Amino acid sequence: IIDIGSGDGEILFRCEQYAQKNKLNWKLVGVDINEKSIDLAYKRAPQNSQVTFEVLDIFSNDFDKTTADIFLFSLTLHHFSDTEIMSILEKVNQQVKVGVVINDLHRSSIAYRLFQLFGFFFLKSEIAKSDGLTSILRGFKKNDIKQFALKLPQGIHLIYYRWAFRWQWIIKKHAS
Repeated sequence: IIDIGSGDGEILFRCEQYAQKNKLNWKLVGVDINEKSIDLAYKRAPQNSQVTFEVLDIFSNDFDKTTADIFLFSLTLHHFSDTEIMSILEKVNQQVKVGVVINDLHRSSIAYRLFQLFGFFFLKSEIAKSDGLTSILRGFKKNDIKQFALKLPQGIHLIYYRWAFRWQWIIKKHAS
């Protein structure tokens, strides 16, 4: 399982806990273009963690050789343009064996206003406030995801709304 845009590794560490609890033999890899994020992930890693991390640009030739059973994208895709998103999805769809799991923001005026309120009381940094609001504006409506899915017909597309203004989009690869 490869987490694209893994940041500080939080998702992978939770996956590792789940795998250990359920006696699953998962190889978990985090990929991020930001070297500081990878350094932070290694610093945050629980003792004896087997999760590995790699600095890698998903638009590079090195990434083109990367394969996985599952690719994860958690709060990552909204950072890219529509053209880049399609390029990424077409690429990983060719490189994945089982499927792709995407968790990303729901673009919503309610989410935007609630974040403004939250930011007013809890965030000191103007950058954090601004970045959060920008991310919400770059999030997705359900129709956005459906349009991407139509352009990527290979596989079975499952789209679910999740708590805290999130979309979960699962692309299951057809069995060959």
